[in-house]
Amino acid sequence: MLNYADKNRLAIFKNLCETNKYFNVGYPEDFDFDYSELKDFLDYSLNNCGDHEAYCNYVLNTFQFEKEAVDWFIRAFKGEPKDIYGYVTHGGTEGNLWGMWIAREKYPEGIVYLSKDSHYSAAKNIRMLGMDSKAIDIDQYGVMVYSDLAKKVDTSKPAIIFATIGSTARGAVDDVSEVISTLKKAGVKEYYIHGDQALSGAILPFVDDPQPYSFEDGFDSLTVCLTKGFGSPMPAAVALAKRKNLENISCEIDYIKSHDLTVAGSRNGFTPLIAWYIIKAMSMECMRERVKYKLDLAQYVVDELNKNGVKAWRSKNSITVVAPRPSEAFIHKHKLAPFDDSIHIITTAHNTMSSLDLLIYELLVDYDITLNSELRRSVVSKE
Repeated sequence: MLNYADKNRLAIFKNLCETNKYFNVGYPEDFDFDYSELKDFLDYSLNNCGDHEAYCNYVLNTFQFEKEAVDWFIRAFKGEPKDIYGYVTHGGTEGNLWGMWIAREKYPEGIVYLSKDSHYSAAKNIRMLGMDSKAIDIDQYGVMVYSDLAKKVDTSKPAIIFATIGSTARGAVDDVSEVISTLKKAGVKEYYIHGDQALSGAILPFVDDPQPYSFEDGFDSLTVCLTKGFGSPMPAAVALAKRKNLENISCEIDYIKSHDLTVAGSRNGFTPLIAWYIIKAMSMECMRERVKYKLDLAQYVVDELNKNGVKAWRSKNSITVVAPRPSEAFIHKHKLAPFDDSIHIITTAHNTMSSLDLLIYELLVDYDITLNSELRRSVVSKE
């Protein structure tokens, strides 16, 4: 049992969490969730060790729930479980590492091409795997410049594309159809495409006019985050890949009489329950309405800022609103994420129009106090 001082520390921390629960407009975590029906399972040591499709001697696993959730995500990304395999990872970074690992084993001499707006973990994973890479320029909206890809691609080696589908800073989506066209025109004969869909993977399957995001569009593997967009209380993601490319990463685990296709091996058994709960608690129609709500809020923020002379913008199908950088005090107060001369505001499911109205009002006041009118309007406008 904890002593009084430690209990008091936890109470103070809980109060901090409650106070700051909704002050996260710079980050894409949704807080409109309730997993109280799963709390009893925190009484058990749930361990999903290895492949959820294989027999495992350790019976306190959630393999049955993981497989059902993964199959749902496979179909959401226009694949079939017989052709696509996946598992619940500890987060988007692990999912991206898994995709790059599969690509490296398929094409050991391959070169990774990634945009300069890729998530920081991409470069970290590439270093861990000992892979060669080239950074591709981005345009003013954060999208990969395909002409630069054409210039830099080495046609004598397989190309491994790390495509960003919803960038951290600008919500940018690399167009995989353009990437594939560019590679073919350049004469690249072998290529592998991984999609970091940590952000927009929770959006594009649920809109009427999405950018390319699915296995039908050419992805060999992809990762979608459960924390961003779906509402997980802890880091988790679903990683998916074509089964035909997995042969070189499989290993046997003798002591539990199973085999492993994952990065971590011994994995959190609770997060697959969360993934399963998400797909059971929300219908596809509910998910579409939820995404539409967030996109409508994002457009509202853009419109209100534009009406007041602020050059804010967002990319197509993006909940990320880019605006000029305010004061450091304002950034700290609202937990915004700054980059270059900008910040972004991300509209999540727990946001309301009234809460955003207050944010916009305070932001406009801050601009008037800290910025001259020319700098206030300096962020490029997205037409």
